[in-house]
Amino acid sequence: MLTALAQLAPGKLHVNGADDQPWFSDSAFSRHNLATTGAATILHCYAYWTGALKYYRYNDVGSLHLLEYMVELAKEYHVDDARQVWVEEVGASGEWMPEGYIPEYASLLLRNAASCGNIWGFTWWCSHDIDPGLKGFLGLEYALGVLDQKNRVKPIGGMLAKLAEEMRRAPVEELARPTALVIPDGQFAGSGDTPGWQVAKQFMGMIAGGVRPAIILESRAQDAEYLSAIGIKNLVRLIQAG
Repeated sequence: MLTALAQLAPGKLHVNGADDQPWFSDSAFSRHNLATTGAATILHCYAYWTGALKYYRYNDVGSLHLLEYMVELAKEYHVDDARQVWVEEVGASGEWMPEGYIPEYASLLLRNAASCGNIWGFTWWCSHDIDPGLKGFLGLEYALGVLDQKNRVKPIGGMLAKLAEEMRRAPVEELARPTALVIPDGQFAGSGDTPGWQVAKQFMGMIAGGVRPAIILESRAQDAEYLSAIGIKNLVRLIQAG
C-alpha cells in the first residue's frame, strides 16, 4: 500500500498509523515494522487505552511521561537515526481526570515528549465536541474537542494554541539522556494483556528517581560506537518479573 501511495503521490508524507497496542504488547504490526516503514513513525497516546491509568493517577509520573516513554521506545527501533516521530493522536477526557486539569496535563505531557527530539508534530484529538444528537460514539468522545460545537475555543484549545506558538518560536531543547534502559529485541516478557508495561514501569521508576533515560535494544548494548554516537554512558538492565 505504501508503495502504491508513493507512486500515486510522490514526495508526500505517507505513514502507517497504528494504535498503541504494538508499543505495549506483541500483536498486529511489530514495533520494528512501524519504526521502519512509511515516512515517519506513528504514535497514538491515550492514558486510558494504553493502560497507564491502571497503574498511575492522571497526574503521576506514568501519565505525564507516558508519551515521552513511547517516543523513546519508538526511536530505538529506528534504523535511520534522523527518522522522525509523528504523534498522530493524543488526547484526554474529563472521564479520566478533572476537566480543569486537562490543559495542564496536555502541556506537561507534550513538553516532556518534545524533550526527546526528532518529533515531526503532535495532533491533539480532536477538533470539535460532537453533537449529542449524533449517536453511536462512546460517551467520552462527545467532549474531546479543542472547540465546542459552536466553534468557541475551550481551555484546552487556548492552551494548545499558546503552546504551539511557543514551540514554533523556541523549540523545546532535546534532553541529553546519558543513561539508557536496556530491553530485549524480541517479544515483551511478562503476562497479562499489556506486558510492555513491565518495561514502561521501570522507565517511569527511573524518571521518578531523577533520571530521564533513553532506551537501548539488547543487540545494540555492546556497540560502543553506537552508544557513543548517541551519548549513552550508563546502561541499566531491565528487571524481568517471574
